[in-house]
Amino acid sequence: RGTPATADSLAGHDVLVPSGELEHLPEARWLTSLPGVRVKLRSSSMVALFEAARAGLGLAVLTRAWGDAAPDLQRVAGLPHLPARPVWLLTAPGASKTGGVQLVAQRIAELMATFSRV
Repeated sequence: RGTPATADSLAGHDVLVPSGELEHLPEARWLTSLPGVRVKLRSSSMVALFEAARAGLGLAVLTRAWGDAAPDLQRVAGLPHLPARPVWLLTAPGASKTGGVQLVAQRIAELMATFSRV
């Protein structure tokens, strides 16, 4: 079926779709609304969708962090129309005031900012 060059050229491709508590995500709704795609797998587990994509079962919408973690995956089309979502870092009460936690939180924020610019 070839490699889709754009999101609009996904007709005829097998897709891996978030379901369960993840089915409300914009990418899940978008994937299932595309004409001509074949839903190969629905899962409420991002790990399962990630591994299914790595096994070659179909195309999945993954964050850059997930996709870049697997050199055997190929980015085929960006989805710039999907809204950005906030990421929250939770700590135990009072822990955010400790130096070590602040340092780790700052590093995570720097990494997330890097991903958002790519």
